[in-house]
Amino acid sequence: LQPVFSATPSELHFGNVVVGTNKRDSILVRNTGTGSLHIDSVFTDNDVFTVLPTKATIGASRTKRFYISFSPADSGENMGNITFQHDGEDSPTSFPLDGTGVEPIFSVSPSSLSFGNVVVGTVKTDSVIVTNTGTSTLTISSALSDNSDFLVSPNNSSIEPSDSEKFYISISPTSMGSKNGSIIFTHDASGSPNSVDVDGNGIAPVFSVSPSTLSFGDRKST
Repeated sequence: LQPVFSATPSELHFGNVVVGTNKRDSILVRNTGTGSLHIDSVFTDNDVFTVLPTKATIGASRTKRFYISFSPADSGENMGNITFQHDGEDSPTSFPLDGTGVEPIFSVSPSSLSFGNVVVGTVKTDSVIVTNTGTSTLTISSALSDNSDFLVSPNNSSIEPSDSEKFYISISPTSMGSKNGSIIFTHDASGSPNSVDVDGNGIAPVFSVSPSTLSFGDRKST
């Protein structure tokens, strides 16, 4: 009685996978022989690829599915092999694996805004630009202010790689005096949350008239 090892597919391509997540695929091993196939060990040569189970016995004309996960730790291409050591012919048998780690990168400019003097009850608006310098979609789940004198719009966004979006920040002081705060961006890139410091000064309107007096001189009545 002789076992015969065969497997499909003969290679796995995981494509783009976000750093910190994982994607799973599988290889189906078939014993097309007449005796039991003993797989003593299954392993990969690159730690970003893992396999389960790591051994098995497959009866004649039976199959077993092996699950391979790709979990990229960094951006960039990853390559490896999965190897089956068994008691069939041509052992060990290896198959190539590949996948690419991708991730968003948050960048904002400028990193702070100073609005200067703003009359109480009026509004002054400026903006910052958020850029995704990474390789996958940047999801901003919230953009908010920690001081009610400042507002930001929009409050969330999705930015594709190499794209940018403008966020508008307004100050509307409700009282006189110095105003300070932060615009906080919560997102799915490394380093979240990020913030932009904002400040301004509420001032009261000042009435001024010039000249303070008018003299028309003597006028002759008629």
